[in-house]
Amino acid sequence: MVALPKVSIHLAKYEINALHRYFVFLVQRSWNNLPKTDSDVIVLIEYSFKIETLKRSSEYRPQPKKGFSFTMPLSIARILHTRLQEVAFNEVLVMILGKIDYSLNTINMAPKKDKTLDI
Repeated sequence: MVALPKVSIHLAKYEINALHRYFVFLVQRSWNNLPKTDSDVIVLIEYSFKIETLKRSSEYRPQPKKGFSFTMPLSIARILHTRLQEVAFNEVLVMILGKIDYSLNTINMAPKKDKTLDI
């Protein structure tokens, strides 16, 4: 059995808060209609407790120079990478997307998009 690599990023407190708000948005939007919710969103909802823990632990600690280190499974990083490209509606989420993209490309695990022409 092969262990998949983990994806690690450094987040400032304001980035943690933005990511937490995004997860709250996902939960609120999907909770009443879970049977029709996409599987990848359900996986993110199940993972949201980690973001909640990160947010709570960062509130009471001084911010390190590089930011708080956050490590996530490859599957979560790839789902976030895809979802944030679709809905990154503020500049902080775009910055987080960039950090995830950089980390995924570093380990050569970024999702590949099909290059097709929309005619």
